Amino acid sequence: MSVPSADKQSFTCPHCGALAHQTWFDCFAASRPKGEEGLPVFYDLEKVEKAISEIKEGEMSEADLASFGLAKLAAQGDVVLWNRGANLYAREVKNLNISQCFSCDKFVVWVNAKQYWPHPEYEIPPASNMPTTVLDNYSEARLIYKDSPRAACALLRSAIECLCNEINGKNQSVFEGIGQLVKAGLDSKIQKALDVVRVTGNNAIHPGTMSSEDSLDTAIRLFKLVNIIVEKLINEPVEIDSLFEGLGDGQKEAIARRDNRE
Repeated sequence: MSVPSADKQSFTCPHCGALAHQTWFDCFAASRPKGEEGLPVFYDLEKVEKAISEIKEGEMSEADLASFGLAKLAAQGDVVLWNRGANLYAREVKNLNISQCFSCDKFVVWVNAKQYWPHPEYEIPPASNMPTTVLDNYSEARLIYKDSPRAACALLRSAIECLCNEINGKNQSVFEGIGQLVKAGLDSKIQKALDVVRVTGNNAIHPGTMSSEDSLDTAIRLFKLVNIIVEKLINEPVEIDSLFEGLGDGQKEAIARRDNRE
């Protein structure tokens, strides 16, 4: 994965996920008619889609069809480059750039060389089969971790508490929940790692509470730990059970006889 950056010709597109070449654009501003000072370009998506569906083959030029396509994207809230005629372009907008993905043709907006839209997320996605209550906190933390590491850490500690309660089937403190998970097979080293980021131990921070000492590094460690716990205690047992179910009946019976002898 290549993280999107303003100094790259190619990176992993935040829209389609492809590692693709990016075409970079400068931006220019034109004055707007009076009465439309701050209003966005608005298109009714339902009307645009209806108009597109009624177009007959050969009835419109490719350029006109492309304009309908852009109108649909604008109605969906996408950022688009709308070619309204060179005479309307006036002044260059400094520190505002747009990159376009060669793979999906969608755009990324950059302000002062920082990704502004779509909002950058933490690079590591959530582990598969993450419980919904945990995923909600994890996903929200992904959106804000660069702007507010402290808030992201608060959400991730809440995610760990939810994860413990989901797996254990109890409403416990994080300290109690992690202890039970260790007894159930979670590597004790993970418990030590949780101590480092103050989830458990004497200096633990209550889930959902922001700490002035939390940093971007702390948030990244918490992201990784949430995924590790999901992998170890949810995904790995499911995978092992699936492998076992793939055995023939004779093999399962032989294993059962062996276990009974023990």
